[in-house]
Amino acid sequence: MFSFWRKRTKADGAPTASDHRSSVRLSVVGCGDAFGAGGRLQTCFHVSAGDTQFLIDCGATALIGLQRMGLSPNDVDTIVLSHLHGDHYSGLIWWIMHGQYVSQRTSALTVIGPEGTKERYLATAELMFPGSTSVDPPFDVNFEVYNEYEVTEGLGFSVKPFPVSHPSGAMSSAL
Repeated sequence: MFSFWRKRTKADGAPTASDHRSSVRLSVVGCGDAFGAGGRLQTCFHVSAGDTQFLIDCGATALIGLQRMGLSPNDVDTIVLSHLHGDHYSGLIWWIMHGQYVSQRTSALTVIGPEGTKERYLATAELMFPGSTSVDPPFDVNFEVYNEYEVTEGLGFSVKPFPVSHPSGAMSSAL
């Protein structure tokens, strides 16, 4: 479950009468399986809400899909992962390297996922590109853990994971 908001405040920090939910745009970047059946890209949804942009899942084909749609990876603040199957998280490796070497990203990136997300990312990045995790990108990468049934706040949104039976070596969630 995702909730989106844009909160306006007065100078003293109090909410104004014009607090409201902002408009949300959901773009299906990829909705295919791990094998690209039917030519579809791996799971990735781009959400734009107010001043924030985030992804729900980041399969290996996420960058390709965003480029096809004319969306900039540097505009994405947060990536939320439903579980740790490669077709849902392995795009992080290319995403972070692209920010480091291609798009010259400078703004922080937050990755929200189940326990073990950071460790799985580091292990996969080292398997694919030995030595890559010893070079820090020029932007902060913050890994946050969500817990089942607990709301986690993002930049302009919140996520509440509900566990599902889908073994991936970590909690799998309906978000």
